[in-house]
Amino acid sequence: MTGNTIPRRLSYPQIEINVNTSSLQNGPGIPVPFESLKSKVWWNQ
Repeated sequence: MTGNTIPRRLSYPQIEINVNTSSLQNGPGIPVPFESLKSKVWWNQ
């Protein structure tokens, strides 16, 4: 918890984004480039 805000998701390590970009986009739907911790994540498409 940061201040009075509960984060919606945890950030991915930069090395994971740099090395494994296609898996992040195809698997959990992580937007690359990663923009914000405040955007929503939709697991069902």
